[in-house]
Amino acid sequence: MNTKKDMAKPKINEEKLYSELNLELLDAIEKAEPLGTPMIAHAGLSLFTQMALDCAPSEISGLGFVLDTIRDVRRDEGCECDE
Repeated sequence: MNTKKDMAKPKINEEKLYSELNLELLDAIEKAEPLGTPMIAHAGLSLFTQMALDCAPSEISGLGFVLDTIRDVRRDEGCECDE
């Protein structure tokens, strides 16, 4: 007899999925390199900003999430850019 516990979904390894997502994004960026950094950055920022706004309960909270992320990235000293 199956119980709810037996039928539970397997635990997701978020750290592994996050790492794989980053690798896939870096591969996509590398393939798009001929477009240039500004266009790639614009495309990514547009896509992910719209995703945050679409998923948020309100536009204000979505914008807050985006701004918090920008602040976090600015504090990250490991960020490299080919200016």
